[in-house]
Amino acid sequence: IFYRGKIYDIGTTEILRGAAAEDIVSFTNKYTNEFSVFYKGEVILLETNLPQKTGIANGMIAYVDYGGTFKLFYDYGTTELLSNEPDEWGAAGYFLTYTNGPDILTFWNGKTYTLESNARSLVPSIFPFKGGGGANSIAWTDKAGKLKLFFKGEIKTNITYEIITDLEVVRDIIVFKSGISTTSIYWEGKVY
Repeated sequence: IFYRGKIYDIGTTEILRGAAAEDIVSFTNKYTNEFSVFYKGEVILLETNLPQKTGIANGMIAYVDYGGTFKLFYDYGTTELLSNEPDEWGAAGYFLTYTNGPDILTFWNGKTYTLESNARSLVPSIFPFKGGGGANSIAWTDKAGKLKLFFKGEIKTNITYEIITDLEVVRDIIVFKSGISTTSIYWEGKVY
């Protein structure tokens, strides 16, 4: 792997599956089925068996291990998030978002936050990150089509009273459409 001006040997030339994001690469050795991560210049073995599913975001890898446990590698450590795979989950940008029963949660900056409680009907609005995420934010629409925003650990509501028809997050700037053809931007607490 070429990383920050150096070439690193990852111990295999044949990988079965691989994915990359900022400072992190996941890969499975084709011959041993070992699932490893290259993280900030180090190769770390995560599992001795091929995982069922993987998802990668900047600085983290979420995966369902061979036995069905939902896990997260972040900051040189692996955490068991759930004993089984969530119904829906996705990793993008700096976020891992997943369901736990009727709740929708996100992992960001080393902590897990509840985005919505008892909100299974929101799943199409959040997955698979239709709006996207910035370094500090993720946006979605609630049951009534209202825009909600997670920004630096806080959930912001009442951004607009319009029904949202489309949205996108670009570098923590929220671009959304409402009505027939109105495009607005939310940035630094104001709608433009």
